[in-house]
Amino acid sequence: MVWILSVLLLVSIYVIFNLLKKLEKIELANEEYSDWIDQLYTSITSILNDIQILDDKKIFESDDEVGSVFSQISETIKKLEELKQ
Repeated sequence: MVWILSVLLLVSIYVIFNLLKKLEKIELANEEYSDWIDQLYTSITSILNDIQILDDKKIFESDDEVGSVFSQISETIKKLEELKQ
């Protein structure tokens, strides 16, 4: 009986250790993706601000073709804001 419990204990320790290593890898990957999302958000927001500064008369923003780029950038920023939360 003691041998069975000893084997079960060793197997349990191995399983717990293995799961702990996998959890640490997932947490590290999550932090890296979070940093990447923050950098992408900052970059796209900066691009949108630069474009809006260049288009101070809002000529390009109101244009059909170029205006769609403005709206796509704005939508991307909103999606990234949702991911950051």
